[in-house]
Amino acid sequence: MSAAVIQIHPFNGKQEPNPTVLYSTTDSESDGGYGTPAEHFADDENERPLTPPSSSSAPATNAESTAILTVDPELQERIIKQVEWYFSDENLLKDSFLMKHINRNKQGYVSLKLVASMRKVKSLTKDWRVVVASVKHSSFLALNEEETKIRRVTARPLVDYSHVARTIIVANYPNSEPNMKEIEVTFSKFGEVTLVRILQPGKAVPLDVKPCKSHHPSLGKELCILVEYESGEGAKIACQRFKEQQSWRDNMKVELLNRKQDTPAPTQSEGGPKPSSATENKKQRKQKKSDST
Repeated sequence: MSAAVIQIHPFNGKQEPNPTVLYSTTDSESDGGYGTPAEHFADDENERPLTPPSSSSAPATNAESTAILTVDPELQERIIKQVEWYFSDENLLKDSFLMKHINRNKQGYVSLKLVASMRKVKSLTKDWRVVVASVKHSSFLALNEEETKIRRVTARPLVDYSHVARTIIVANYPNSEPNMKEIEVTFSKFGEVTLVRILQPGKAVPLDVKPCKSHHPSLGKELCILVEYESGEGAKIACQRFKEQQSWRDNMKVELLNRKQDTPAPTQSEGGPKPSSATENKKQRKQKKSDST
C-alpha cells in the first residue's frame, strides 16, 4: 500500500514579524526564543533520528518520513526565512545560547529538536516534519544525512570587539521608552554616531558586549543604551560633557564601554566552516581604525 500524501496548510494564527529584518534587542525574548530547557537537547553524534510513532517494527528515517510531505509554498517560505534568521549573523552575534550549541559540534550542527522548539518556528508549525521538509529548500542551511541536525552553510560570524573602544553606555535614561532618533540627535552633538542599540532588562546581552558586564553590572538588568561613534574621540567627549552637565540630566550615567581587560581579541571557535579572508580583512581594517583613535 502506498503512503498517503499529507497536505500541510499555512498557519492561520497571528502574523509573525518579518524574519528578514535586522535583530533588535528590544524585540528579543527573555530566553532567546526557546521553549524547551537546554538540557533536553543532546549534541551526541549518535542522536537517534526523529521519527513519529509507528506500529512498524522498522520505523522510517527522517528522510523517508518527510519525503511524502507536501508543504504549502507560503508556509514553507516563512519557515525557511524564520530558521535562516535564527542562524543569521545578526542573531548569532547576540544569541550566546544558540552559538554555544553550534560551537559544541565540530561541523557546526545543531539538534533539529532545538530548532523545532523555537517559539517563532512553533508559531508556524508544531510538526517537526514540516520544518525538515521546508529547510531542505534553503540554500543557506544544510541538514546532516540522517536529517536530525541542521547548520548554516557559510562560516559562523566572528565576534568583533573593535567598536568597544568608541562606544559609550548610558544608564538611568530619563525616558523609560527611549526613541532611537531622539538618542541619535542628543549624542551626535559630540561626534558622528554610527549605531544606537537599546538593551532591555532581562534580555540577552549581545556577545560583543558580554565581556564588559563585569564593569557595567546594569547590562542585562536595567535599560541600557549603547551609542557607537565613528571615533573613540567622540565617545570620550560625550562622557566628559555629560559628566560636566550631570545635574540637568538627573541621574543619567554616561560612561565609556571600553575597558582594556574587557576586550579579548576576536577569535574563531573550533570546528565548522572557517571565516573567509574577506571577513578577516574587514575585521583587521576595523581594528586598525579603532587603534588609530
